[in-house]
Amino acid sequence: MTQRTAVSPTRSTAPRSTAPRSTSRAAAGQQPPARTARDAGADATALFMEDAAAAGRDAATEAGGRQRLDKWLWCARFYKSRTQAAKLCADGLIRINRMPVTKAAQAVKPGDVLTFPWGNKIKVVQVSRIGARRGPADEARGLYLDLRPADADLPPPRATACNPAVI
Repeated sequence: MTQRTAVSPTRSTAPRSTAPRSTSRAAAGQQPPARTARDAGADATALFMEDAAAAGRDAATEAGGRQRLDKWLWCARFYKSRTQAAKLCADGLIRINRMPVTKAAQAVKPGDVLTFPWGNKIKVVQVSRIGARRGPADEARGLYLDLRPADADLPPPRATACNPAVI
């Protein structure tokens, strides 16, 4: 009895050649540049960093000049982490244009007025521009316009035994 074996029409039954394939460099007699795993990793890291920076710059323009609220507060250096800003948003302590916000992903754009707690003060700022990164303090101050005058940061005078007329 003879055994039949099914052969797929896409598979070749011819033996495979173990000879290396010729490439354009091999045909020209050139050797490819010697690369180590470290070089490949460094190149990949550099490409990743360039792509990430470009994506950060393009994110503001792609979104039509909008940015997540928690990220903007972090870039403007009002909070040390995006997590702190997101928690205040979730607690409903931040307002955009007098409307309470409950989501950290709420978009802000230039011209929006933000009201939020900052230390023992209430900050009222207007968004001037979108932040591409968390840069130095001078760069962060350019992201907003403080709408409260400087003397408004002082607490109101309290009535004391020396000055009972202040109410």
